[in-house]
Amino acid sequence: MSVVALGPTPGRRAGLHADINVTPLVDVVLVLLIIFMVVTPMLAAGHAVTLPTARADAQAAARDALVVTLARDGALFVGDERVAPGALVDVVRARRAPGAVVRLRADAALSMGALRPVLRSLKEAHLAPVALAVEPPTRAAP
Repeated sequence: MSVVALGPTPGRRAGLHADINVTPLVDVVLVLLIIFMVVTPMLAAGHAVTLPTARADAQAAARDALVVTLARDGALFVGDERVAPGALVDVVRARRAPGAVVRLRADAALSMGALRPVLRSLKEAHLAPVALAVEPPTRAAP
């Protein structure tokens, strides 16, 4: 008569395998990839402002442009960092790559009088070229 053991035999570990299961790792990596793909386009350069519209696209084509933003309340930002008006030239000089364009984004509600001191200080510091950021006009549906 033979005896069949129904449980683990003494001295042996039941159910352990030496294989590595990478499926949970792949699942986590794919979920993180999808999250980054969804979130990345939502990251905006600089402070949120309403840009004026223009007939022609006056945007500078350079991707490495340094973005200077003038908000509706008169606050100045270089990238996401708020700077004092007197420190604007020093911060732009420190952050700007050689030959890079300085892109000025200003809220559409501001008058040219509010832009003039910023443009003047960048010009006097020889930080040209300076491009003004605008929104392309929206086309009406036919």
